[in-house]
Amino acid sequence: MRFSPRRGEISALLLLSGLLGLFAGLSLSWDLCEDSPVMAYLAYAVDRFQLTPYRDLFDMNLPGTYGLYLLLGRCGGYTDLGYHCGDLIILGVLLAGTAYWMRPFGRRTAWLAALLFGFFYLGSGPAVSMEREYLILLPLLAALIFLTFFRLGPGWRAAAVGLCLGMAALIKPQALLVVPLLAAFLLWMDTAPGAGPRLPGIARVAGALAAGTVAPLAVAAVWLLSSGAWPGFRDMVVDYWPLYNALTGSGEVVLGVARLKYLAAGTVQFGGLHVWLASAALGLYLVLYRTTAAPAQKRQALLLAGLAAVCALLPAVAGKFWPYHWLPCAYFLLLLSSLCLSGPLRAARRGERIYPKLALVAVMALGLRPPPGFLAWVQGEGLGTQRHRLAREVAADLKTRLQPGDRVQPLDWTEGAVHAMLLAGAPPATPFLYDFHFYHHADSPCIQGLRQQFMDGLAAAPPRFIIRTTRRDTVLSGARAAGHFPALDEFLGRHYAPAAEGSGYVIFERQEALAGEFSRLGSRPF
Repeated sequence: MRFSPRRGEISALLLLSGLLGLFAGLSLSWDLCEDSPVMAYLAYAVDRFQLTPYRDLFDMNLPGTYGLYLLLGRCGGYTDLGYHCGDLIILGVLLAGTAYWMRPFGRRTAWLAALLFGFFYLGSGPAVSMEREYLILLPLLAALIFLTFFRLGPGWRAAAVGLCLGMAALIKPQALLVVPLLAAFLLWMDTAPGAGPRLPGIARVAGALAAGTVAPLAVAAVWLLSSGAWPGFRDMVVDYWPLYNALTGSGEVVLGVARLKYLAAGTVQFGGLHVWLASAALGLYLVLYRTTAAPAQKRQALLLAGLAAVCALLPAVAGKFWPYHWLPCAYFLLLLSSLCLSGPLRAARRGERIYPKLALVAVMALGLRPPPGFLAWVQGEGLGTQRHRLAREVAADLKTRLQPGDRVQPLDWTEGAVHAMLLAGAPPATPFLYDFHFYHHADSPCIQGLRQQFMDGLAAAPPRFIIRTTRRDTVLSGARAAGHFPALDEFLGRHYAPAAEGSGYVIFERQEALAGEFSRLGSRPF
């Protein structure tokens, strides 16, 4: 039987699809970790304890993140499994939409594009699961579909694209960086060949795009004002965000020239995605110069390249270079890489047609990996890490101790204490669910105010339990960082005693009634 390259490609894609299904099954056994349990608990507190973000809870996330986590929590029951089921639903919709948008390059190319990102995302493990940079991909993809496929008038199309971008900005404001690029493509698509854009057309597209983008933001602003959350939100954006953005990913406060060097170094490191640059460049080259692609396909490939370039700047704008910050850039690089499967090639000998595919296979072997713990999962072994065990141990202990009306205060960042509160259903004692912001820029009026607010809250209604994690992956350092919080240490030492200890945590229990006892500390610096 004669070998058919087409059948070989389909067989390989089917095999990869089956393997991706196994990875998806593995993800259902993951625990929430990093930021996701904090965001899940925030949604839980909003839903179950009727708390309002920014007014009753101090947090840096935007309303769109709360909305998504609240929706998933109500549907999935605020459990690890429920959130990962929701994660797979989002991923399935994203991959289906990706294949739909990539279909002009061929069905197998579209199929591969979806598979590549599915492997990359699940292979990155639970540390990137449900992160905001991942969640913005769905509205960004919707914007691209409106941009290229829907037969709408120029104004309506621009408004639809803007609406999607505004929804993405409600999750991650850096998503607005793609607005100029998509505006340029809107004008390009609506300009006749050989003619330049005219002022009325530019004004129509710009106005519709701006109106669409602002609409979701305006709805969020109305909610902030009507719920009483606006003052807290404003203080967070104006006073706290600039301080947080001065932190490096390792928790160091760097300023001036040192910060510029840090941003440049992080951008050059490119999140370990260098290997995908080769396949992305090859795919773009093939579509532009070697295939029989139509002008619309070439324009779509150039749009992909522009989006990859813009998204490569997102981590530097955020000031952090954690793996999930690179997800949007990786997404568009992977879509470009899938173009290595597009064709047919013009004036190519039979042997030349296989070279781009072999190059892509080599890049996939270097750039993709199975999810953490995949082999252990196949062998039936457990997947829990230290912070997962901590969360479950603390939650089990709290469930035996909590009485109606008891509240709990975590002193944690992402080490598992907040996750334990989610598992135990424990109500929060103060607006603060993590404590790292008390230790950077400690001499600034903003942080001093947060410390004062925190201590006033503890003194006014001291919680029965305080959970302090003792193992931190990130230790704040550098200029203006503080290693201690004297008022908090004194408060704990005077009124609390350890009730339970384990590897990486201590649960403190209140020893006496504290009404009014802490007022003497009200005027001291924190």
